Amino acid sequence: MEEVLRVLVVDDEYDSGEMFCELFDLLGHLATHVQSSQEAVFTLRRVTETPFDIILSDLTLGSGSAMNGMAFLSYIRLMGLSSAEAVLMTAEANEEVVNWCNEHQVTLLRKGGFVGLDNLKEVIRLKKVQA
Repeated sequence: MEEVLRVLVVDDEYDSGEMFCELFDLLGHLATHVQSSQEAVFTLRRVTETPFDIILSDLTLGSGSAMNGMAFLSYIRLMGLSSAEAVLMTAEANEEVVNWCNEHQVTLLRKGGFVGLDNLKEVIRLKKVQA
């Protein structure tokens, strides 16, 4: 039986976050959706027995979040809240975002169409290879 991965999806857009959770579910994995960086930090602090394998965060988390996706992923690593595979998703990635992802060993997932789904499957495949 294949390993079931646990995924934390951080996206302020409810429909988008739920869509990613449904995709993970279809691929046989468990996903939890939160809508802000604060909610994500709370969730990471609460979950200790079965930590997340992948954290998928949108770049822009809206006015309800204290941090954008890059700041959030940096914060959780700095604070030791998670060693999960980090994935930053965005519809448009400029050079600054691409460079940041490369420097911080974060996978960049470009949202939209089949390219996003193929990249999502690749993230899962890479996580399984590392395990």
